[in-house]
Amino acid sequence: AMYLSHPLIQRAVNVTTYYTWGQGLELVSESEPVMDQLVTPMLEDPRNRAEIFNHQARLLTDVDQLVDGNTFTALMVDTDPVQVRSIPTEEIRRIHCNPDDYRDVWFYRRNWVSEEFDRSTGETKTVQREALYPDVNNVPGMGNRPDSIGGVEVRWDAPVLHQKVGGLKHMQFGMPA
Repeated sequence: AMYLSHPLIQRAVNVTTYYTWGQGLELVSESEPVMDQLVTPMLEDPRNRAEIFNHQARLLTDVDQLVDGNTFTALMVDTDPVQVRSIPTEEIRRIHCNPDDYRDVWFYRRNWVSEEFDRSTGETKTVQREALYPDVNNVPGMGNRPDSIGGVEVRWDAPVLHQKVGGLKHMQFGMPA
């Protein structure tokens, strides 16, 4: 709220963001086939560019990171090219970890309201949804992926990359700058 209402806070966040992305973005890969077959198509996809890879999207994502302290990015791996989508921080209700190692994140529990448009009637209805998204570093082999856990759908096709800033070492969520 302070970012939106206080001009000095907004300026500080914006200057930080402009400094971060002032020279743009350059990607380098040691593997030419990976760059040509995976990375370049993902970067050039118009939907991905609008979400995160064009200059304006990078700036807005950086502002979100500084203001929220977190970014949650879902990688839709069953599409070609891979689709990248942000999940608003307020939709992530809980982070489920290995009970023996809190740094081993298993799932992100997302609760959100979806608006469904009926093309035949022109009506829109809201539907409460819930899903578990695996952490990008914790996707098991194909034989060990249940469709649901405790009645909640598991979205194996969209592992999440969580980046946090601020806060303390043992906190699951980041804190605003």
